[in-house]
Amino acid sequence: MKLRNVLTATITGAVLSAVFQVPASAATTLYVATNGNDANAGTQAAPFATIQKAISLITPGGTIAVRGGTYALSSNIQITRSGTSSAPITLTAYGSERVIIDGEALGYTPGAVGSTIPAAQRGAIHMEASYWKLAGLEIINGPYGVYCAGCNNNTFERLVTRDNYETGFQLQNSSANNLILNLDSYGNRDPRKNGESADGLGIKEGSGDGNATAVALGSSTASGNSWNIAGTWTLTSTDASTITGARAADGAIRPSSFLVPSDGASVGAEI
Repeated sequence: MKLRNVLTATITGAVLSAVFQVPASAATTLYVATNGNDANAGTQAAPFATIQKAISLITPGGTIAVRGGTYALSSNIQITRSGTSSAPITLTAYGSERVIIDGEALGYTPGAVGSTIPAAQRGAIHMEASYWKLAGLEIINGPYGVYCAGCNNNTFERLVTRDNYETGFQLQNSSANNLILNLDSYGNRDPRKNGESADGLGIKEGSGDGNATAVALGSSTASGNSWNIAGTWTLTSTDASTITGARAADGAIRPSSFLVPSDGASVGAEI
């Protein structure tokens, strides 16, 4: 009889746990806050504590709203599940609140001279997924800021990637139809190469069609970072002097039509 009671309690507990999680994963919007708890339901009144918890439960069409504050990572944020063309997933700062994702405690921050960062550890935000929108986030002190490999049909809007230990924002492998809009990337450096300045934006080591950029590099500091475009991409430069010519006193690049898709869409570098 006692054994039966124990089994009943265990099964009931498992069912209650499953029921508790279903509303969170099915919710239109999940919330994250620095004073949250990952045992919560992810509502605005009872938010999660970590962005990764919300990512593990969000479904296509859903939104993850991150409240203001600094999120110090103990492991990097992994985005490996995709939305759909009709139901993309959004990860965004809540309203106008300032959200800082700090990767200082991650490995390779900094890496030893000559070392190689394992692929899965590249990026405070490491992404291998499609149909996402990331907006209004500030990513700092990571082994790369945002590292996106094999990513398609994503939008990255109003991101700041600064003071990282490698490229601020890197897009590589077979990645297509991504829009990088109003990126501010500066102060990134690479201690593994004796502290030289790293790329603010790197689109390299791969190929893809339809990737478009409208970015501001180094607009907040005199030590702004550069572009690094390599690989086989359908991007054309109509004004190479944008990156070879003189910068403003604060390190900003001047407005131009540099880096436009081969289909001639009117996007390019802008402040």
